[in-house]
Amino acid sequence: MKLRLILPLLLMIAAFTACNLDNTANTTPTIAIYAPRIGDSIVRMSYTDDMSALKVDSLHVGDTVSMMVVGDARANNLTEFNVVPSDTTAVKILIPDSIEYYVASGSIPAEGKFLMKPKTVLFYYPLNFIPRKPVDKMKFTFKVTSDAVSVPNQSAFEFSFPIKPKRIKPTAQ
Repeated sequence: MKLRLILPLLLMIAAFTACNLDNTANTTPTIAIYAPRIGDSIVRMSYTDDMSALKVDSLHVGDTVSMMVVGDARANNLTEFNVVPSDTTAVKILIPDSIEYYVASGSIPAEGKFLMKPKTVLFYYPLNFIPRKPVDKMKFTFKVTSDAVSVPNQSAFEFSFPIKPKRIKPTAQ
C-alpha cells in the first residue's frame, strides 16, 4: 500500500522540479526612460508617427535635460548598454561618477558604450545632457544587451527632438 503512494509522489516531485514555474529565464531585456526634466519642468514626450520612438517637440540650446534610463534584464544579466547621440557636437553628455558602480573595464563612456559588471540585472543611468547648437533633428539611440539565449537578447529605442536657438529672456521695461 505504501509503495503505491510513494511511487506516484516521487514521480510528481521529479516532474515539478524539472519545470520552470516562474517562467522568467531567458527573457528579452527592456529599456525605458523616465521623467525627462529641464530644471523643475517635466518635458512632454510623445510617440513618433510610426510608434517606434519617443519624441519631444523641441529643446533649446543651453537647457540642461535630466532623465533616468533604466535597463532591465529580468532573470538574465545585462552585458552591454549603449547611448549614442546622432550628432556628438550638438550635445554635451554629462557622465556621472556613480556609473562606475555598474560598468566594467573596457567601457568607453565618451562614446556611450558601457560594458556591465557580472551579475548586473537592473541598471539605472541618470542621463544629463546640454544641447550645444541648433539642429533640425537630434536623436539618441539607446540599446541594451543581455546574456539571454533562445530569445532576442537586445532591446533598443530612439529619443528624438529638434534643438532650437537659446531662449532670450525678455528685459524688464
